[in-house]
Amino acid sequence: MMKGITVAEETFTDLEAIGLNSESTLEDYAAAVMASNDTEYELNNAEDYIYFYYDSTVDDTDYHYMSALLKGDDEFYLISFFCFAEDSEKYDSIFKNWADTIVVNIGVLE
Repeated sequence: MMKGITVAEETFTDLEAIGLNSESTLEDYAAAVMASNDTEYELNNAEDYIYFYYDSTVDDTDYHYMSALLKGDDEFYLISFFCFAEDSEKYDSIFKNWADTIVVNIGVLE
């Protein structure tokens, strides 16, 4: 069984070129992610994040993903959990449980 995680951090400064900033919402960021990938995802709302599932084939291997979008003080995060596609049923709830534990730098004291 193969599983993994990737994390992309995109600062508001980096995203200014596409019109996103600190006032942008997770929905705005999700729209930008979909536009960047030229696709539509079925978005789901959790308490502190938005998430979606999708499948992709890389080098003739089928993968299943759950991506969570979160907003921090100075950036957005795109966190993707993945596994082999044939294991998706087993991992969907595990990925959601893992995503529920993520905390980003919201209101961190310096």
